[in-house]
Amino acid sequence: MKPNSEEVRRFVAGCLAGIYAPEPDEEIWEWAERCMRIPKTENGELAGQLWSSYYSPYVREIMEWVKKPGKGEMWVKKSSQVGITMAALLIICWFIVHRSGAIGYAIDTIEEARRISKVRLQKWLSENSILREMGEDEDDLANLTFYLSNITVYMMGAQSGSTFANKSTCLFILDELDEHAFIEGQGTTTDLARDRCKVPKNAKILGFCTPGRSGMITMEHAAGTCEEIIFPFPCCGHEQALKWENFIFSTDEFRGKEGELELSDELNLEKVRAGAYFKCECCGGRLLEHQKLEAMRNFRTVPTNPKAAPGVRSLHIWEAYSAFVSFGALAVEWLKAQGNPAKIERFMRGRRAMHYEESGGVVTQSELLELRGAYRRGECPPGVTPALYVMAVDIQDGFVLKATKSVFSETGDLYVIDWGEFLSLDDLEDFANVPMETPSGPMIVHVGLVDEGNDKEDVWRFHLETRPRFFPVKGRGGRQVQALVALSDKGWLDGQRVLSYHIDDYKFKWSLLNSLRRKHYSEKRQETIKRIFLPANCNEDENFLTELTNEIPFKTKNRFNFEFWDWRKKGPNDYWDTLKYTLAIRVIMAPRIGLAHETEAVEIE
Repeated sequence: MKPNSEEVRRFVAGCLAGIYAPEPDEEIWEWAERCMRIPKTENGELAGQLWSSYYSPYVREIMEWVKKPGKGEMWVKKSSQVGITMAALLIICWFIVHRSGAIGYAIDTIEEARRISKVRLQKWLSENSILREMGEDEDDLANLTFYLSNITVYMMGAQSGSTFANKSTCLFILDELDEHAFIEGQGTTTDLARDRCKVPKNAKILGFCTPGRSGMITMEHAAGTCEEIIFPFPCCGHEQALKWENFIFSTDEFRGKEGELELSDELNLEKVRAGAYFKCECCGGRLLEHQKLEAMRNFRTVPTNPKAAPGVRSLHIWEAYSAFVSFGALAVEWLKAQGNPAKIERFMRGRRAMHYEESGGVVTQSELLELRGAYRRGECPPGVTPALYVMAVDIQDGFVLKATKSVFSETGDLYVIDWGEFLSLDDLEDFANVPMETPSGPMIVHVGLVDEGNDKEDVWRFHLETRPRFFPVKGRGGRQVQALVALSDKGWLDGQRVLSYHIDDYKFKWSLLNSLRRKHYSEKRQETIKRIFLPANCNEDENFLTELTNEIPFKTKNRFNFEFWDWRKKGPNDYWDTLKYTLAIRVIMAPRIGLAHETEAVEIE
């Protein structure tokens, strides 16, 4: 088939984008404040006025990053009304004036892509006479693709991978990412965007959305710098972020009606609406609503993730930073949402820009990535003196063995070191004997538990050959076990007594879930839950992470109509089971070696 010469020209222009483009001295936001007037379709109240970053100063950070040389990604986990989409459209306008190449803008549906193109982007271009001043024909603005002299803009609905094909771009924008995280038969939209940005020297990917059910924006955000927006509070000048725990609206000063001498137990929503504030974490002073915008003029962003992937920035912007939602309105909305799960979910996603899970607390891959420590798979964590090096094994049908090796610190925290899949118990012992370098010298696994599985005799024989190093384990529940861990000596094989451990499977599941989701509890509750760390590069094995998310707690009812928690598997869960057995090892060994351990964390949440 003869290639289309126009398509070839645009492809070549995309490949060369960022190499020959001159760089204006002013930043994109400075250019926009000088040149771009707000269309009526964006904001009827401000229509005709020059756009200003005063109302959303944090977008300067995004605009400055896009203009800088070099490849990169930025992922913005945002709330509903913080002005990021408008900033993205202004960035496209700047590219049309100052860059060559191609731009991709993908959103969940073709209808929404068409609406943003026609009602928003085209209005910015036409009402600011950008194309006319550049000698371009405004008739070249098709609904979804703008063919201009130096640049082509593709507005896409992200339903299929074909929308991404053969488009080399110097800028790819992913809007509402969680609504189109995966494309059937193609993979994730983030990976497809990366494919389109491989060639151009200065190519950038900008993704943003309100967190949705897919969790994609949360996962990409967690892999980046996880930057916070901080600025000096007027009370003492201390720089700090707007954190939920410092948001004050339910203390005694907000109770009772005006003029009442005695306080009532109920909050006065009018007082809350008028007086909600953020407490300074340094001097205890107050940041009031009318002080916010002026204080934010001196903002900066600070990274909080020391293990960020190279070239990947991420930012969290929730509604407290918005000029369009007051502190009081936020607080009242939260109070009115109490008791309504749907409203709470909507508030957490839309206002706090937080990923929200249901079903009693499902572990997500993005949460697992937040557990990564400053060490790589197979290495001893720096600064940690291993008190115990352990291994736990799960056996499935067909005698496939999956094992994890972990160390416990003296405080009882768990560091997962390595994992693997094996076909024989001999291979398992070889894995246990691979030394780990520690400050005090090489260390091999001290002790381990092996699931009896469906091949109890072979596991018992392995125990007899390796004791006192490896012991069989069996997860039981209900009336079958009267303690967290029980030692059984009732087994016999080849005339020898077999010692095996029976553990309370139900409670150890909750213990593991609590540790993996520890951040969701109050500070006081976190003090009772030991921490779990994963290697910094654990994300290289997606199967390992997936198995840790495949145990799901849910509420159900028995035949007497009583509610209770139960568990179901949504896929293989072998590595989940190995960590569950690892927690049992801590309970077994703690009295013997003085290891700190918790008993509270096995409570059902």
